[in-house]
Amino acid sequence: MLGKTQTLGDLISTDYLFKLIIKRFEVDQDDLQKSISTIRKENNVDLNFLTEILIAFEDINSFSSQKLAEFPIKLVVNYLRKTHHYYISKKLPELEQTIYHLKQKNNNPTVQVLLHFFNDYKRSLLEHIEVEENELFPYVLFLDYASSEKTDKVEAYYKEFGNISIETFMMEHDHEHETRLKEIINYLAAREKNLNDQLSFKVLLTQFQALNKDLRVHEKLEEDVLLPKAQLLEKLLQA
Repeated sequence: MLGKTQTLGDLISTDYLFKLIIKRFEVDQDDLQKSISTIRKENNVDLNFLTEILIAFEDINSFSSQKLAEFPIKLVVNYLRKTHHYYISKKLPELEQTIYHLKQKNNNPTVQVLLHFFNDYKRSLLEHIEVEENELFPYVLFLDYASSEKTDKVEAYYKEFGNISIETFMMEHDHEHETRLKEIINYLAAREKNLNDQLSFKVLLTQFQALNKDLRVHEKLEEDVLLPKAQLLEKLLQA
């Protein structure tokens, strides 16, 4: 239970995973001394929503699509977008830096293969994110808007999306990046004991495993919460 007078700093200091999640939002050092209730108002952060996300981070089997579906679509899209930004601006650069650090210290061909795998993975993930940011999220937010606004403007705007539909998106939107990430994790895990710089490779493996855990929650939030909610709105508009 989150106390209204509890500070954000108190919460972060007792839960490392929550610290990773809250980093996606516009909170700075000054915010750490503010109460939870103040953070909710000033930063447009729903900590009840983030608590459900935190539960899923701790155990993916505890992911509750039913509870998360109760939150507004805008809030879900906002979290997904901020997570995309977090991957692009934080996680991918960190992984890249670790790999290049290993490359400078090792002539091991494993690093060259790993770099090739990573570049493929990075490309597929960025392509996946681009489609969602440019096509899926604007359409989902439109459906959310259109469900409460029965005007000619809505009908005209609806035509701009052409043949986009949630069902089409679900059929065509690939998850190649998930396969690529699993290949990297398996490749590192299989060679970990035979590498000279075991500690550095172990750090890299841990980084990839953490990203994989993050992405599993992200994908379930999209597929088990956002898309079903959007599909329901789409059917209501077409009725």
